Amino acid sequence: MSFKIKLALYIGLGIAVVFAVLLVTGVIKPFQPETIKGDIVVWDKDPRNNVLRDFFSQYQSQFPGIKITYEVKNPETYERDLLDALAAGTGPDIFALDSREIAIHKNKIAPLASDNQLAAEFLAKAPDAVLADLTDDKDSIYGMLWSVDTLALFYNKDYLNASNIAEPPKTWDEFREASRRLTRRSPTGAIQRSGASFGLGRNVAHAADIFSALVMQSGNPIFTASDKRFHFTDTVVVEGESRAPAASALKFYTDFANPNSPYYTWNSSQPESREAFALGKAAFFIGYARDLPAILAQNPHLNFAVAPLPQLTIGDRISYASYDFLTVSKSSRALDIAWAILTSMYQKDVAKTIIDTLVLPPAHRDLIGSKPPNKILQPWYDQVLSARTWEVPNRETARRILRDMFDASVSGGLQASEALNRMQSQLQSIVDRAK
Repeated sequence: MSFKIKLALYIGLGIAVVFAVLLVTGVIKPFQPETIKGDIVVWDKDPRNNVLRDFFSQYQSQFPGIKITYEVKNPETYERDLLDALAAGTGPDIFALDSREIAIHKNKIAPLASDNQLAAEFLAKAPDAVLADLTDDKDSIYGMLWSVDTLALFYNKDYLNASNIAEPPKTWDEFREASRRLTRRSPTGAIQRSGASFGLGRNVAHAADIFSALVMQSGNPIFTASDKRFHFTDTVVVEGESRAPAASALKFYTDFANPNSPYYTWNSSQPESREAFALGKAAFFIGYARDLPAILAQNPHLNFAVAPLPQLTIGDRISYASYDFLTVSKSSRALDIAWAILTSMYQKDVAKTIIDTLVLPPAHRDLIGSKPPNKILQPWYDQVLSARTWEVPNRETARRILRDMFDASVSGGLQASEALNRMQSQLQSIVDRAK
């Protein structure tokens, strides 16, 4: 063996020995990944029982190089404060939105690309309604959530028992008839107890969502993203007859507040619908799982239960979805870290802890068959996959337009077709201006 070869072997052996010593003594750690570092600011508009605060604290403890500042803002001024902060370049990295705010705030979001490995679980496990809302035609993701809430039927068990109504209504026809039987009036005709808190816009919680569910159950999509057009005035031909599903839905809804209707049970003198139900002034209330704490706080002794949202006698089961989600600002300087945090929140075990603590239904397909922490949540678990939404161009403006339509229809100022035409034109103009 030549001298040069021997020398090379000795040098190599010497380096290996030195390297081994350094490994043993801990001077070098060649296989330890570089510590991830970054500061993340999160804005929320609801304290959520400190569940998300705890989640961010635990994430921070796993990754000490990451500092997460979680701030709960005033919900009354949240949107304005957020817009001002983002415009000034001082906004948060992560912020909360309502599902009906995605359209108006989409241009402020840095989406997660579908080919990012962090996107896989969400794209595979999110319900269809969520994917329709929070992804685009490239499957880029615009937000991450923990729960999908849906409309369901709250009912007063004592009132149904007293009227010998064995089960809560499953169809809207049964709902209307049960409401008629449960309504109580004074000798002068004044409503003493409403069968259903239903029919108007200003004192009915979730009025726009309830009407949307009625329309969508008839097969009308309300809005199509492909052409950005509304379809409230569309007609369909059934057995040779032309029908307008949205007009039928509007008449059905407003009949409950029409004094000339045999189903009259609600008027503007009644308290807000959730409050009316909690106080025992209404037998039925259409609401979300998130309404439960307020009802229980107002009347902890109320004997009530929850059933799935009533349906048409024909057609597929559909409820209406609403949820909060967290998203990443396009002005964030730590996009990768922000999305890593949010996608970890969607992991099945983490999501289960969050929804059980908040007493909400899941937004993850693998959790829908799991046992709810309270059996009252079962109707909401059963509705997650059949939930639908439509792209609201501007949440507050849309709510006001629909609310005004209900009230104008009840007051007799407009026929159903006229009210729908005016409402659709107002909504369409918002979308057209944004193009």
